[in-house]
Amino acid sequence: MLAAGPLPAEAEDGVPTPETLSQALLEPTDVGPEVAEDPESPPADDEATDPTGCPALDSLRDTPSPGEPDPWPEVQLVADAVFIEEKLVAGPPETVAANHAVLREALTSCTTLSFPSNVGGPPLTLNLSPVTFGGPDSVAVRMDGAYEDVPVNGYIVLEPLGAVELVYMFVQAGDDSPEFASEVYALAVDKVHRVVGPAAGPPKPLATPIPGTVL
Repeated sequence: MLAAGPLPAEAEDGVPTPETLSQALLEPTDVGPEVAEDPESPPADDEATDPTGCPALDSLRDTPSPGEPDPWPEVQLVADAVFIEEKLVAGPPETVAANHAVLREALTSCTTLSFPSNVGGPPLTLNLSPVTFGGPDSVAVRMDGAYEDVPVNGYIVLEPLGAVELVYMFVQAGDDSPEFASEVYALAVDKVHRVVGPAAGPPKPLATPIPGTVL
């Protein structure tokens, strides 16, 4: 298992700094030789790449959050027919928990999301259904659809880890198995715990996605 390396100082209130969170993000070497950082990754504040189709999520995205760094660190990774995005947001645990409750309500209200094409083609529209994925406090949806007759599926998972909210998205084409999505998610959670330390709370068992589970 890879070492996290020296950690930057944390804020006085014990909340991990953006620098610490940057070190807690997955890197290609954490996942495997087939994975690389997306060379066409847009800036984190590029709203043109945000998915559309869910008014509740759109409303949250358009609401300013005073006092938060802009942007919080995130990474986008790619492999053959696979796209992975991870973002970490920090705050006092009670604030993370309260925000997570709002995010849970917004995400579970969504039935579809449309993702803009980065090659100028039509958007990718995916249908959403609730799933069990991640720790006991997570909220997750499975995404299903097709792009130019190729089956596409994936997951969005939001999980509070103490003073950190983990935002995870996994999209794959042509493969219906949740195995790789689960493996990468477990690596992401483990790295947050290793780098952030006690501020990420105690490790908890992670569940493999089970389509159709009611939240």
